[in-house]
Amino acid sequence: MKEFNIKDCALVGLTAKLQAQNMRELRDCIYRCEAASIYHHFCETLLRPTFDDPVYGNDFAVWTANVLNDPILAEKLGVINPYEYKNMEELRAFLIDMIDDHMSDLQFIPWARPGNQFFFNKAMTLVFDTGRTISDPDHLYKAIKEMSLGSIYYHFIEANRREPKLVDDFSAWLMKNFSENHPFLPVLSNLRNSYMPLLDLKRALMSSLHTQASEGE
Repeated sequence: MKEFNIKDCALVGLTAKLQAQNMRELRDCIYRCEAASIYHHFCETLLRPTFDDPVYGNDFAVWTANVLNDPILAEKLGVINPYEYKNMEELRAFLIDMIDDHMSDLQFIPWARPGNQFFFNKAMTLVFDTGRTISDPDHLYKAIKEMSLGSIYYHFIEANRREPKLVDDFSAWLMKNFSENHPFLPVLSNLRNSYMPLLDLKRALMSSLHTQASEGE
């Protein structure tokens, strides 16, 4: 049996050298930018300690609301769950169509004040070993309870983009070492595409695992 090695991670921000001054430039930059930038501004915001907007879950929505003063487009952007799309290219196409449709109804294109441009960025993920392991699925609840939010992000969110498994690390470990029908697998699958703050996701994982373990007793 292979132990589960608990890892942690942190982001190192990188500039993507694109910036938008208005809504049309935002659309054009989304068309031109790397997929890693779209992922960063939608998904890696969860791990950034500076991201604290309680209303919108991604950088595009925040900038559209606070800088371009367009609450309608901001709301449309803010409700997007990036995990409902097969990949970032599919999400990119949806974003472009959405912004195009929105601009077609405007009499003028909103601009940002000088100095308030949207800067496209991306990030590199630094991964390090915590020295902690899990050897028994029954210990998964306690392990998640003690994990940092960086560990939750690395093992449950970032893992879904890693080839060839494209599944969270907990599920991959259970299927490989225990059973492809392990009772925790549906619990993890139900939360895998959830788009919520990491602390809320951690609590949801703990609650769901605890409930499933109790039902199995």
